[in-house]
Amino acid sequence: MVMNREYYSCSAGEDGKNYDEENLNRIRDGRCFVLNEDARKGTYENVAAGDILLLKFRGKFVAYGEALGRSEVPDKDGWSLRINVKEWYFHDAHDPQQGVSISGLKDANFGGPYDTVKHVETDFGQRKVSEMGLNSELHQAISDEGYMNQLLDLLRASHQVILTGAPGTGKTFLARQIVRQDAEELRSEFVQFHPSYDYTDFVEGLKPYMADKQVGFRLHNGIFKEFCRKAGVIERALYDKLRGRKCNDIQVADLNHIKVDHSDDNVRRFWNEWLDQARSSGKVELPPFYFIIDEINRADLSRVFGELFYALEPSYRGPNGAVKTQYSAMNTPETCFLRPGDDEFFVPSNVYIIGTMNDIDRSVESMDFALRRRFAWYEVPADEACFSRISAKLGDVALNRYLSLNKAIAEMEGLGTAYQIGPAYFLNLKPKEGQLLTEEDFGHLWGNHLKMLLNEYVRGMSNVEERLGRLKDAYNKQ
Repeated sequence: MVMNREYYSCSAGEDGKNYDEENLNRIRDGRCFVLNEDARKGTYENVAAGDILLLKFRGKFVAYGEALGRSEVPDKDGWSLRINVKEWYFHDAHDPQQGVSISGLKDANFGGPYDTVKHVETDFGQRKVSEMGLNSELHQAISDEGYMNQLLDLLRASHQVILTGAPGTGKTFLARQIVRQDAEELRSEFVQFHPSYDYTDFVEGLKPYMADKQVGFRLHNGIFKEFCRKAGVIERALYDKLRGRKCNDIQVADLNHIKVDHSDDNVRRFWNEWLDQARSSGKVELPPFYFIIDEINRADLSRVFGELFYALEPSYRGPNGAVKTQYSAMNTPETCFLRPGDDEFFVPSNVYIIGTMNDIDRSVESMDFALRRRFAWYEVPADEACFSRISAKLGDVALNRYLSLNKAIAEMEGLGTAYQIGPAYFLNLKPKEGQLLTEEDFGHLWGNHLKMLLNEYVRGMSNVEERLGRLKDAYNKQ
């Protein structure tokens, strides 16, 4: 799962009083939050490893840190309760009493007004971490988690999202990262579209085979249909019961006597374990399965999806959206979705699709508007945050060149933000171990990776050489 951190405001002393510096020093030097036994503990006992502490001192948030866990250390003055912290990141490393406003805390916390440890809303906690403005690995991790959780929320609401943006902004990396942190390998699939990709590869089709030195043809499931057979085990088994009901209206009683139908041992084991857990907990929530389509716009999507345009609609997911596929009548026990012969197919309600595409590809214009309507669209901009996610270790010099070049591209007549350069191109910079990047390194990046791409951008425009010169000057600006 994407890490669901909880956030806590922790007061460095008794809340409402003029805190003493001794306690702040104890907290900073001990890499822990120290709590007196007599204090109002609030939600202290809820804090777990991985949660984020916002350290409050004299009406300001002065630091944040990642909790390692709680402990008790005997202390003659009663300061025995501790939340150990991996490291404190102070807003001002030279003056630990300086901080940012606690504005909004009153409305964002779930505790009492005088509690020492207060559970606060995630959005509030992430915002205060950002306001402290520290370029730490923890800060970056929190930013990435917020970014991915935002994408997951959009995906859960729409069932299918296309990540779009300039080349090299890490769209495929981001899609894989979301899936990797929210699902194990069994619950995900990846495919890259290309111009020759069609319905027979994606849904089903006749494929040649050799038997007794004779060539024949038989029905073969495409990658998406096979994925849906795996993801839809429960809804397939409950097909008759769920007709006329909402696809998310599965009751625990419906799960009695279900037989997991799949040829793969790992899939059967996964769903049998899920059934045992659902029956024992009394909660039925189908686990999400993720299907990534890289370069989704490079194939003829009408030829690939066929009648699935209808079945992709979130309101038609599950048994109520079942359709006849092109080869329904030919399905065998090995290929059928529901039954051999007169088969039907539906997209399970727990299947989520993530597509990726570059804004500037010519093939974008050919995307079917019916398909466009069925996807939510999320732009991944080539901004500083994108650079930090992908190329932060390259340092400020690389970042400044990246931002300067993209500013020039965005402002150049005939181009714009869709033509900006993603930070993935800068991963071609390979500094020698223990050494800083040199002018020669940046020269190789320009000559071997950026120049020809930018030349393609401006080809056919007036003053090509002059335009390239302006872009190169911007790239070399530090």
